[in-house]
Amino acid sequence: MKGVILAAGKGTRLRPLTLETPKPMLLLDGKPMLDYVLAGFLSAGVTDVILVTGYLAEKIESHYRGGEPMGMNITYRRQTEQLGTGHAVNLVQDFTGNEPFMLCWSDIMCDTGEYAALRAFHDAHDFQASITLNHVDDPWEGAAVYMDGSTVTDIIEKPPRGASSTSFNNRGIFVLEPVIYEELAKLKADTRGEYNVPDAIRNMIRRGLRVGGMPLAGPSSDVGTLDALKEWEAYLQGKNA
Repeated sequence: MKGVILAAGKGTRLRPLTLETPKPMLLLDGKPMLDYVLAGFLSAGVTDVILVTGYLAEKIESHYRGGEPMGMNITYRRQTEQLGTGHAVNLVQDFTGNEPFMLCWSDIMCDTGEYAALRAFHDAHDFQASITLNHVDDPWEGAAVYMDGSTVTDIIEKPPRGASSTSFNNRGIFVLEPVIYEELAKLKADTRGEYNVPDAIRNMIRRGLRVGGMPLAGPSSDVGTLDALKEWEAYLQGKNA
């Protein structure tokens, strides 16, 4: 199984830290946050990875180069226009080919074992996509996920605040079968002019394809704000003490 990590964003909510440093390279307990994502992929046996870079791309690419010191093969693809996660994944179809692949946003922090658990979850079921979930009071900042047992019945990207009757949020780690590209090719841009992976997954569900949802067993964060960065730093320091 190959891996795709989306690392093209500007991290505007973390300014001024991201004015000269891309968000995936911000340090958490002395290591770039992207190190933790790559370690998660390794735990799942995913060693052939492509990073989709964009903002300050050269700082990510020069740091990891080919990935050999980490025991990985890392290549790169640049997203020159910020047109959303769906657009970014479409850029790497030739890399993933006709096989399932693991996908993650580059700023998702969770325990390393969650990646291996997701791969096992996907392999154990007849799902065309498997996504990770976390509980929130209101998923308006992410994607609201509605469940029936372990099956996702609906996923709504960026719902209005207070409009969701589910506490499940899409956490941003996936295993996807290549059928996802059929839906990505048909996507229309949202009101921000972006094409989003959760919208493509929603269309898979509407088409009758089976999508699984796996709640994460431990804590997680998208490290989207300065406060969240400090909180996850404290979590890692406590864990590693």
